[in-house]
This record gives sequence, structure tokens and C-alpha cells, in this order.
Amino acid sequence: MLLGQIRLGAMYSTPAPRSRLAKPIPVPFKLKSGSRHFELRAASFLLDWFSGGSMRAWICLFAVMMFVAPWNARQAWAQQRIIYDDDCSNDVDCVATLPILYQFADRGEIRILAMVADSANPLSAPVLRIFANYAGHPETPIGANLTEEPANALCVKNRCNQSKWTEELVQRFDSGDTRTHYPDCVAVYRKALADQPKHSVSIVETGFATCLVRLLASPPDTTSRLSGAALVKRAVKLLSVMGGRYPTGIE
Repeated sequence: MLLGQIRLGAMYSTPAPRSRLAKPIPVPFKLKSGSRHFELRAASFLLDWFSGGSMRAWICLFAVMMFVAPWNARQAWAQQRIIYDDDCSNDVDCVATLPILYQFADRGEIRILAMVADSANPLSAPVLRIFANYAGHPETPIGANLTEEPANALCVKNRCNQSKWTEELVQRFDSGDTRTHYPDCVAVYRKALADQPKHSVSIVETGFATCLVRLLASPPDTTSRLSGAALVKRAVKLLSVMGGRYPTGIE
């Protein structure tokens, strides 16, 4: 078996009727701009674009919690090493999951090895950087999908790489940043996995599988003499994937 353990969240829910939020939803960290401190009201700000919440955000949170829950049953607690892979484009689930992950990191419960933006949206990686910087983790390695995938007919129909909220967020907090300022996601994946102990890494993939598929197909290079598939087999203990109605759904 390629991975030490695989958990697939094959879930689908019909979105509930959307209604505007009555008041902003704070997130658990402060933003800094010069000497000014202000809260990133990201959830409220972004959900306004969609006139309400997204069921996909709750599914995404469930995918993150799939590898967190077992810790409570362990007497011998160990810090979890994770790579978080998300599209951060036409859906807003990363707005909820990123602050949660950084809170876990601040509590010492997880070690974030890397963040991967798997959408072809040019602003997805900059969004990951905004959250990393303002959560106090500017050192977090971030990889970008530098290809035009996904670009299939279903993606084009649902405009999966298009996003108004990423434009507004990057314009407000880091104007001018774009995905070409970041290393390719496969290179970030390979570097993050290369030096890790055997079966020690959890990959949480809640977006498109673009970068993950390319990682598995990647050949040996100067980072590691192992192929991508061999790297995953050696280093990864858990792959938590948020999936919809596969293969007929829009996920």
C-alpha cells in the first residue's frame, strides 16, 4: 500500500439557503500594519461576497479534524507534522482552516512543514502568505501551482480558478503579490518530505489534487534521490482528502 494510512472524506451536502451575516466573525489572531493593530474579519469579509456561508467550509474543517481527533486518546502525545494543501480560490474554506491550523501550531500540537496552493488562481499562494504573516508564521514554506491546471470542462464551467475575494484580500493586505513570486508546489512538497522521519507526515488535501498528483509523478532530483511516489511512501503516515461525489461531483 502506497501510504501508511489513507482516509478519504467522501462527503457531499447540498448547500443550505444562504443569508447575510448580521455581524462580523472574528478570527483568533491579530493583524499588524505598521503600528496599527486590527482584527482580520476575514470570515465576514469573504462570506459577504457569497451572501452567506458555504457548506464546503464545514466539510473542509471535518477533513482537518480527521487527523486531530485521535490525539485525545493518546497518553503519549506527539507533535504532528503536516502539509496543508488547499485551492484558496473560488471557495472560502481556507479562511476557516488556516487560523485553526496556526492556533494548533502555536499550542505546539502540530508542526506545519509547508502550505501548498493547488489552484491556478494567481492569488491563491499570496492568500496563504497573508495568513501566515499575520498569524506570526512568516517562515512557513508556501508553494504555488504554476500550471494552468485544473482546466477541464467541469472546471471551466464552474470557474474553479476564478475568485473575486482573493483579489480583494490581496489588494487590501499585500497588493502586487502573485503566484510567480513562489516556488512550484512540487518543489515545496519534495523539500518538505525529503528530510522527515519515516511515516511521520500527515498531508491534508482539501482543494484540487493538481499538486499532489504531480508530486506522485515527480522523478528524483537534487532534493531527493527518491521519486515522488517513493517519498510519499517513505515519509507519509496519513493522507486526509476532502472529496465530494467522486468521480461525478464538482470537487
